[in-house]
Amino acid sequence: MKTKDLFFFMESLIRVQRSEQRFGTAHVYQSTLNRIRKYERSNKMPFSKLTREWIKGFEIQLRFEQLKENSISTYLRMLKAVYNQGVDRGLVEYAPRLFKHVYTGVDAKRDRSLEPEALQKLISPTRYLNTRLETTRSIFLLLLMLQGMPFVDLAHLRKCDLKDGVIVYRRHKTGMELSVTVDPKAMAIIEKYQHKNPDSPYLFPFVTTSRREGYRQYQNALREFNQSLSFLGKLLGLNTGLSSYKARHTWASLANFLGFDKKLISECMGHSSLKMTETYFKAQGNSRIKKVNQGVINYLIAS
Repeated sequence: MKTKDLFFFMESLIRVQRSEQRFGTAHVYQSTLNRIRKYERSNKMPFSKLTREWIKGFEIQLRFEQLKENSISTYLRMLKAVYNQGVDRGLVEYAPRLFKHVYTGVDAKRDRSLEPEALQKLISPTRYLNTRLETTRSIFLLLLMLQGMPFVDLAHLRKCDLKDGVIVYRRHKTGMELSVTVDPKAMAIIEKYQHKNPDSPYLFPFVTTSRREGYRQYQNALREFNQSLSFLGKLLGLNTGLSSYKARHTWASLANFLGFDKKLISECMGHSSLKMTETYFKAQGNSRIKKVNQGVINYLIAS
């Protein structure tokens, strides 16, 4: 008999994520489960209790605890994903519009991309940068030149992913395969900062192993990178905070500013939406994707 306990089911999903080495996703699921347990004040919760009223009460509690809108949305989206999987496995009956009246969007009020003036300060800094900050600046620009690649994907790139000036890899988050033609300026950065250990399978020295230890190394590298970016932004007098993900938003904004089709931009970034459109553009070949990324790089070089 299938268990219909929400907590038990979430724990099983977390175990699966960890077994597949998707530790980031497992962490978000675990955080969501912890929040629900705190709200429910119990070690068990039947799926049947997951009503529109319960979900709204959970959202209200998260706001009472003064969580940010995006954090609230993350917990609710994770809960919705668990519910949908429960429906698929026959653990709970489908209820239309169950999550309709709670916030599951993304707060877009704050601009996450860099303004041209701030970008110019990064490309041509007027202040002396020590070795650490110069490395940080270079890696940030590399993320920009690799189609807004997320830091998690850069950190886990393998040497075999780079061949004949092209990086072919699978996104850490979605598993989608992407191809990036590496511009000579981007290649120069790669060659300067790539892993010097010939026995390491990784292109960069951010992680040295896989599984949980590898995930811990990635988290430490991301934290140090963002801390260094924050200091770099203040040193250069940027009027906005600097973080690893800002490279991704900036790439998308630049590509949009340059007039490239939004659906093609989505494919370049490996988004899982617009699946039919992605299939259509893939049928056109990778030359158009290369043109989009080269257009962004040309803009960066000319700035």
